[in-house]
Amino acid sequence: MYGKGGGKDFVCRVISLRIAHLLLCLRSPQEYFKLPSMDSIHLLNIAANAPQAYRAFFKPMTDAVKHPWFKDKAQPKKQSIQYAKNIEAISGHSDADGQEGLNLMLGVADEIDAFPSKSENRNTKGEGRESSTSAETILD
Repeated sequence: MYGKGGGKDFVCRVISLRIAHLLLCLRSPQEYFKLPSMDSIHLLNIAANAPQAYRAFFKPMTDAVKHPWFKDKAQPKKQSIQYAKNIEAISGHSDADGQEGLNLMLGVADEIDAFPSKSENRNTKGEGRESSTSAETILD
C-alpha cells in the first residue's frame, strides 16, 4: 500500500522515465522539436521545498535509471539526472523564476496543494508584483 501521494508519485516517476526513454530513442530530440541542437530538453519535478522534492520523487528516479533501458545514457546527480542527447531531469522547488528559460517537455507539480494560491499570496504579501510561488504560477 502507498502512503499519501505515493501512488501518484510512482505513476509520475514512471511517466517521466518513459518520456526520457522515448526522447533517447529519437535520433535527435532537438531536431524533432525544432530546437537548436545545443539546447537541452528538461523534465521538471517541482515541490514546495527541495528536500521533499528530492526525497519523495527524485531519489527513486535516480535509482530507477540504473535499469538497463538507461545503461550508459543517464548520470544521476544530487538534483538532476543528465541523460544523453542533452536531456535533463531536474528536481526543483518553489522558485518558479529559477525555472524560466527551460525547454520543458514535462513538469510535475508534487503536492501542489502545499503552494499558496494567488489570493492567499495577495492577502499575506500586500499589493505588488505577482508571486512566482503561487500554485497557479507554478502550474503555468
